[in-house]
Parts: sequence; C-alpha cells; structure tokens
Amino acid sequence: MAFFCPKRAGQGMKMFSSSFLCENDLFIEIILMIGIIFLKNHSKGGEQMEPSVSIIIPVYNAEKYVSACLDSVLAQTLPHFEAIVVDDGSRDSSREIIKQYAARDDRIVPVFQDNAGPSTARNCALKMAKGEFVAFLDSDDWVEPDAYKEMYNAAIDNNADIVFTSLMWERWSGREAYPALFCPTKPAADERND
Repeated sequence: MAFFCPKRAGQGMKMFSSSFLCENDLFIEIILMIGIIFLKNHSKGGEQMEPSVSIIIPVYNAEKYVSACLDSVLAQTLPHFEAIVVDDGSRDSSREIIKQYAARDDRIVPVFQDNAGPSTARNCALKMAKGEFVAFLDSDDWVEPDAYKEMYNAAIDNNADIVFTSLMWERWSGREAYPALFCPTKPAADERND
C-alpha cells in the first residue's frame, strides 16, 4: 500500500483512525487528524472507471451546512467525479436540499435511508462507488475548488493507493485558522496576551 501526503492544506478537520492488514500480515494502526483522505478503489478490479473520484457524503440533520458542502463539491476543477450523498434519516430539510442539488446536477447521486449512523451511510455509498478513487467528506465540511484534482494528480503521479492532506482547522467563534495536524484547544502560552 503506497501513501502520499502533499504539502497543501485542506479545510475541515477529521480524526482518522483505521487499521490496515498489509499483504505480509503486518498490522498497522494509523491515527491521523486529516483534512481529506483519498483511497484507491480496489473493489472494481482492473476495469476502467468513470468517474475518477467517488466523493462519499453522509448527511444527518445538516440543513445549515449541506448546501455549502455540496457547493464546494460542485465547484471542483476535477472534471469527472460523482458525489454519493447519503441522507441517514434526517428530520430537518436536508433531504429536500439534497433532492434540489441532485435535480440540477447529475453528478450528485442521492441516497435516502432510515437512520442507521454515519458508518452505515458510508458503507452504503462505498458499495455504489464507481470511481477509481474514493474520498470522504462530512456534510458540515467543504473543500477548496482544486482539492480533488490535486489529490487525484498526486495519486496518479506517485502511484499511491492513499493520499491525505494536512488540514485547516477553523474556529467559528473567532474565525481563527490553524494549518496543522492537530486540533488546538487554546493558544500556546507564548501566543497569549497575558
């Protein structure tokens, strides 16, 4: 399994924790805070895949954020992608918002299911993914317009199975931004004005 991490920071913050069992039975535990992760879709075998990237977006009661998320996805400079948007039984207007986006752009693939949690929503979308690569995005996050194009090119150029970025953590209260691989809970002592 090949990993590649470009230097450009993504936006949004996630804690990624996963275990990989490699071909030589080496067990690897990976815990990273990441902005975007991009995985090679090996489930399709060697067949040619179109679109290049399947973006998986689980949604639950995200009416305040899902439009900004989907707008950022539709603004991507990568020409060939699908966004599989799984509404996980939302009780707000998320479902209607998703339907509106799907009606105006066929790259948005809507899926509606009873509430079963984000893992079930992601797994449902993974079964449907047609892309050569799979990317995960939460409904309250957004990505820069060239994020997926840069990650796709990095994966191809480096023959990588996984590409991940650093992140940009934005604190909504003060609109402070921290490019880092950690989540600051408060400024360091030397940054305070005490």
